[in-house]
Amino acid sequence: MMALGVATSFAQVQKGYVKTLGRPDKKGAPLSGVAVRVRGDHNAVLSKKNGTFSMKMPGKKNGDPYYLQQIEKSGYELNDPSLIGRQLAFSGKVPLSIAMVSSAQLQADRQRIEEKAYKKAEQNYKERLDRLERQFSEKAISAQEYQNALQDLQNQFERYQEMIESLARHYAHTDYDMLDAKDREICICIENGELEKADSMIHVLFTPVDVLERNKAALQKIGQQEGQAQMMMDEANADMAAILRQQERDAEYLYHLYTIALADFDNGKARRYIETRAALDTTKAGWQIDAGLFVCSYIEDYDQALTYFRRGLSQAVARHGEIHSDVASAYFCIGEVALRRDDYGYAKECFEKALEINREMYGEDYPDVVKCLQHIGNVHRAKAEYDQALELYRKALDIVIRTRGDLHEDAAYIFYSTGNLYDHKGEYDKALDNYLKSLEIMEKLSDANLPMVASIYHGIGLQYDKKADYPLALEFTQKSLDMLQRVFGSTHTFVASAWSTLGSILSHKGDYQQSMECFKNSLAIFEKMLGEEHSRTATALNNVGYACFKKGDATSAIDYYARALAVREKIYGKEHPDVAQSYNNIGNIYYAQGNLSKALENFQNALSIFKSAFGEEHPYVGTTYSNLGSVYDSQGDFAHAIECYEKALAVEIKTLGEEHPEVATTTNNIGYVYYSQGNYAQALDYFIKAMELRKKSLGETHPVIASSYTNIGAIYNKMDDYAHAMEYQQKALEIQLKTLGEKHPNVATTYSNIGNVYKKQGKKSEALTYFQKALTIQMEVLGPEHPKTKKTKDVIAELGGE
Repeated sequence: MMALGVATSFAQVQKGYVKTLGRPDKKGAPLSGVAVRVRGDHNAVLSKKNGTFSMKMPGKKNGDPYYLQQIEKSGYELNDPSLIGRQLAFSGKVPLSIAMVSSAQLQADRQRIEEKAYKKAEQNYKERLDRLERQFSEKAISAQEYQNALQDLQNQFERYQEMIESLARHYAHTDYDMLDAKDREICICIENGELEKADSMIHVLFTPVDVLERNKAALQKIGQQEGQAQMMMDEANADMAAILRQQERDAEYLYHLYTIALADFDNGKARRYIETRAALDTTKAGWQIDAGLFVCSYIEDYDQALTYFRRGLSQAVARHGEIHSDVASAYFCIGEVALRRDDYGYAKECFEKALEINREMYGEDYPDVVKCLQHIGNVHRAKAEYDQALELYRKALDIVIRTRGDLHEDAAYIFYSTGNLYDHKGEYDKALDNYLKSLEIMEKLSDANLPMVASIYHGIGLQYDKKADYPLALEFTQKSLDMLQRVFGSTHTFVASAWSTLGSILSHKGDYQQSMECFKNSLAIFEKMLGEEHSRTATALNNVGYACFKKGDATSAIDYYARALAVREKIYGKEHPDVAQSYNNIGNIYYAQGNLSKALENFQNALSIFKSAFGEEHPYVGTTYSNLGSVYDSQGDFAHAIECYEKALAVEIKTLGEEHPEVATTTNNIGYVYYSQGNYAQALDYFIKAMELRKKSLGETHPVIASSYTNIGAIYNKMDDYAHAMEYQQKALEIQLKTLGEKHPNVATTYSNIGNVYKKQGKKSEALTYFQKALTIQMEVLGPEHPKTKKTKDVIAELGGE
């Protein structure tokens, strides 16, 4: 009896051991003070100095299932989060082994691996580019082959950069204590960027070609063995365990090869390896999610990506229940696809599910909680729900500062996102302040991500552009361009994008010739790197067309737009949304020229394609209805104009919500139709309604509110209500001076509007004062040859001024 009592007591204790993660340069060590708790048991145990712990489980027999609910130690993370919630088998003899990793070490390892991966990719990129240049110069390949190869290389490099983070996370979590000598050497080679050596070693040990067939054959053998007599079960189980161990090893080799193929920009091999790994065991949620991430980022096949993500989700829920890291990851990835597809409601739902799971498992301070908060904020920002977005960004920032300090790169990213949000709100000073905070952090980091710094310079430049401080706008945009050229060389597509931004600023400044040169620099790079028949080349053609139009060369503008249209039709066919966008661009040129029949034709073509692609309820459909409304208004066909604007309004309310700025814009457009009809009372009602909608979504001091005040003031001026006309123009001026500064073209326009109120009253002296104020700004900011400057000079001359 005594012996049985001792045996029963021993069988009811599950022993375990907690260690730190084994790294390339040191073995894992025992970890004390780790709290371990079983689901349903509120008495957590702590690991001792030697890392061991013992959990009492009354009534458990060998093989009985149990689940862990907590494994925690401050400053450490569970290396395999799937251990929480996974079904485990009780054993009175075999201890449970747990590996944890220091959060600081994990961050350092990930950063180190990312840096080496990036450097290796840069080296491979330059070697491949040099080889292509050599082949072309030696006429070993044709010009078309050269362009195609350049396009492929550039796309591969950009996509690889997006995947570096997930690759680094994988290898930073590798427990070197669990690897044999060969596998350790392979992983060390990959971490150090010695990819060719790793590739050679793997192919000595492993043949990826037959891995699926070998796995299938092995599983079939197990199925046959399991169908035999009971006496064969032990052997079958042993074989199954061996096969599963081999499967895990095969999967890791495939991931190694996938990593190497990505770094070498061989997307075909990379896809084959990662999808083979996913097919090895479709019940492994993580393997499905990894395959989905590749397909989403590299192939941009969102339907296929969703297939992988949803399979990963269903398998994770089936294996672990609703509360598990794999479940959270799957929801997050599905949300990312929904956000890219502008399905904001579904995206928010998925991100919130991921957030809830991460909070329950890890608490508020976990990095993935920060990521979820930021992405939910991004959904609100896309919907113009700026206050909700700002609150979420602030929560994310508080967590980062509290847990990782205020000089962490994640804090810089959040400041950057917050700056972008304030930019959308029209609070340009606050936007600039956040961009500068982001820059301050990045400049203090010894290993700052230079492309990110360039992006911050770009954001700062855009704020100064919005404030019409063109010297500073050009200075920071030039800094961004110089940094990108230093990092990527003069012919990188990132550099081309920077040239494009520089061109836009110069265009706003009225320097259309230099603007044209910048846009053409951008176009030349895209044509060289991506070829003449690429979507980004088409966008660059559009930019040159825009510059031609601003120079008054409408014929060349339409020619460039038509070239962009031809490229898009060749790439996508005639029914693609990008083709419709080209029709819209061409329509806008004809509309500006006053060629209303041609404008109408192009807008109708665009509408037909958009409706075919998206149905009636899509923002692009609403925008095109608005364009048609503008044409009908200009033709004097006010009934059709109102009809189109009301259709646009219905689409926008349905897709964007009643208080979105686009709804206010369309409401404002309806006001313009009534204004065109001379129905000033109706126009005033719509202008006021638009103003109130804008205040709800953008606040009281956004520059677009000033635009509403200007419209309302213009109506009162038409109605000879000069007191109200002056009141609203002064309100507009007050906002513009506060948000845009004293030397902005919009301020000059409002001075002109005030001058017009005085002029209509016959008060020439007062009118002349305000027109001269407008001219002073226009001369300094826009220059003497700008059309607005010339118009103001004409009015001053008419009033008898100089």
